[in-house]
Amino acid sequence: MAILLGYDKDNTHPDPEKEYRGCYRKGYVVEVFENDKPYVNPPQPPFFILSIPELTKAQVENYMGQWQRAITYNVLQRSVPLDGWRLEIKATNANVSGKGHLTRAKVEEYIVNWGGQIVNVVKNGVRFDISIFSIVKSRNFWGRDVTPIVFAEVSYDQGTGVHRVSANYNAVPFPPGMTMEAFEKMFSDAVTDKDGTVVSNTGGAVVFDIGRDVVIQRVRDELQEHSEETICRRQKYLDPAFVDAIIANGRVMTATAAQVLGYVRDRLVE
Repeated sequence: MAILLGYDKDNTHPDPEKEYRGCYRKGYVVEVFENDKPYVNPPQPPFFILSIPELTKAQVENYMGQWQRAITYNVLQRSVPLDGWRLEIKATNANVSGKGHLTRAKVEEYIVNWGGQIVNVVKNGVRFDISIFSIVKSRNFWGRDVTPIVFAEVSYDQGTGVHRVSANYNAVPFPPGMTMEAFEKMFSDAVTDKDGTVVSNTGGAVVFDIGRDVVIQRVRDELQEHSEETICRRQKYLDPAFVDAIIANGRVMTATAAQVLGYVRDRLVE
């Protein structure tokens, strides 16, 4: 037997999207137990208990599923000479009222820190320009502020997609006690960590090769990870009228699977 512990009221937050994303609402299933799981019966507000004898815990755990944002990519334009693109990204699982949409405010700082530049906004998404070289000299690529470093593209092989980049770090203020030799090694290690190949590192400048595919995959992985988040605390909920009936029954009810299914609602499409 599956035993659902549910919530009987709407919690609120001043920010409507944060409310939608993180607050418990009336009809949300908080936890699911097997028939041998101890619980307080009758439950105290704001909780209620719904037992479904013909189902198991595993069969109803999806009632606690959360909607997560994921990102889809479209390449709108490609510049071979610059090794750059105009991309469009959109969010999946956005509902009809706009909750969960991908907006400029949510991603602009992140895109800029990857070396991209937003050119316009579309419904549930943004379009931006980005190139391999702009990524390689960006804050997010290195994981730190690289403003004092002067980057220059030495060469670019269109066939192999390999970029040779020079990074002059003579203007970088070294931490106390750090020598030039130590900084050279640290920078070389950083290039290797990014799957680049150091060509030279002397005189306050490192020259390195890095492939297009390596850079693109790093951006995709990081942008996807950054953009994924809970956009709705529960995928499904029990109809408030059904919850009211359970409350009227002493906050405890036993029902068949067919009866419960008739009151299950999809939270995302509100």
